[in-house]
Amino acid sequence: KCENGLWHIAIPIIVAGRHMATMFITQFFFDDETIDSERFVNQAKEYDFDVDSYLQAINSLPIFTKEKIEYGLVFYKVMARFIVDLAEQSLKVISTKNILDQREDYQSLVDNINIGVYRIAPPDRFVRINRAVARMFGYKSTDEMMTLPPTVLYQNPADYCALLDELYIQGPLSDRVVQMKAAD
Repeated sequence: KCENGLWHIAIPIIVAGRHMATMFITQFFFDDETIDSERFVNQAKEYDFDVDSYLQAINSLPIFTKEKIEYGLVFYKVMARFIVDLAEQSLKVISTKNILDQREDYQSLVDNINIGVYRIAPPDRFVRINRAVARMFGYKSTDEMMTLPPTVLYQNPADYCALLDELYIQGPLSDRVVQMKAAD
């Protein structure tokens, strides 16, 4: 209840931990309270409002039972939850789009860089190969290489398995030397 003697209900809308908006059910009376008309007459005089117009506005405000407000709150909370869910789904779509845009930028960079880059899905298949790898290893195209197992690039296929084991145990490796071989 505000200082002016009117009831207000506020339902915050919080999206991804941030307060984005507030829904208000505002300026009403409960049916079990006595409306202090003298208070509103004094307010009208204090703020130099037309007393009759001000009282007419006050008397036109809705009067609710507590049960009706509780019922309305259930509805408005569900509506707020719907708005929050919709907003959070929109944020996920935006985030996914940003990730895909970054991935496209990454793919373009990998495809066009003059350094050999390939990705594998252990134990034995390529996921991605750039043109530089195909050229480096003497293959006509990346499509041709994609049909082969990654072990074809290693002089000793056991080196491939050992490299995978090290990656699983240690994570990223540097200064690791393996003997590889070209198509010819």
